[in-house]
Amino acid sequence: MPGPHDIGGRNLGPINFIEKEKSALDKRIDILQRLIGWGGAKVYRVDELRFKIEGLSKENYRKFKYYERWLYAIYNLLIDKDVLSDREIKEKIRSFKSEGK
Repeated sequence: MPGPHDIGGRNLGPINFIEKEKSALDKRIDILQRLIGWGGAKVYRVDELRFKIEGLSKENYRKFKYYERWLYAIYNLLIDKDVLSDREIKEKIRSFKSEGK
């Protein structure tokens, strides 16, 4: 059964080819992926990132924006590959929030 990412052949209307400006968060996620992924530390390959994104539930796939899907995949790959634990990531997020970053 095709996943929510597989939209080939569906009549979803015209494609919007207008380039969108990336938000500051989008840019940070893009750089994070480059630093951690195959172009940087080589923690994971792009096909692993794509596999995690394509494994999102239909609801989350539609709810998350493009770069939010990337962040979800990066988060889970770091945990799956024992680079960081869920607890370590959440502690770092709390630390950044308390410092106002």
